[in-house]
Amino acid sequence: MKQINLLVNLLPILVIAAISWAVFQQWRSSQLASRPDYDNPNPPPRIGLAPKPKNSRQAEVIDVQSGDTLTVMLDGRPERIRLCGINAPKIGQMGGTESRGYLRSLIAAAHNKVVVMINDTDRQERKIAEGFVADPQPDAPEQEKFLNYELVSAGQAGTHKTFVRRCPNGSLLVQGEQEAKRMGHGMWNQTGVSIK
Repeated sequence: MKQINLLVNLLPILVIAAISWAVFQQWRSSQLASRPDYDNPNPPPRIGLAPKPKNSRQAEVIDVQSGDTLTVMLDGRPERIRLCGINAPKIGQMGGTESRGYLRSLIAAAHNKVVVMINDTDRQERKIAEGFVADPQPDAPEQEKFLNYELVSAGQAGTHKTFVRRCPNGSLLVQGEQEAKRMGHGMWNQTGVSIK
């Protein structure tokens, strides 16, 4: 009889726990669905752009300051863009000029046209964004290159350890950096690499 009384007393607690678990799982699923690939350690490979979200803007590049910062024309005025989740060597640091040159070459091949997907603004009032350019290959004109990834996978920039997780495709950037390190691309082929 004591076992039945115990079971009757525990039943409401078990029901509440089961309902709480179901609500939590539903909330978690909705959060992940609203941020595709944000926390996924193994996102599917991205060949071209995913459908462009509302924060996606086409722009013309007017200057490239470094391997992670550029100025574009948006709504008729210049806007500084900081590429999300990456950190390139500064001009004057080892690899800084090469990193900027690599970004310039990617942009020049796309006739200075980029698509930026803005997701934040930093304390210097720069827009934080993922950048994309058309792939200049004539057999794949619909394909686009993800600038942030191109820089990291070529060893021309590293991931920004603090902010890479805030980037919609941050896990892809981490994979690109790991591959660049493994292959010794760009700055990972040099000794004494330091990105600040």
